[in-house]
Amino acid sequence: MELLKCPFCGSEKLKVGHKTKFKDPWKKTIRMSFYVMCNRCHAKGNTITKDIPYYDQAIGIAEAKNEAIEKWNMRVE
Repeated sequence: MELLKCPFCGSEKLKVGHKTKFKDPWKKTIRMSFYVMCNRCHAKGNTITKDIPYYDQAIGIAEAKNEAIEKWNMRVE
């Protein structure tokens, strides 16, 4: 999925960041947060937090990243 330019400074230098909140061995999930951030002006998009199952990490991470990108790309016209 393509990232739109930063709505504040127009930069194309963006990154999709993430943080691992915690791992729950009982539920076999990892709670992760994803967000888009501008490397120039440090504007940050909405944070998406998901509980991702161990057995489905690749798909869960990809979906959460795409959701963070969708939130970043939303523009008020």
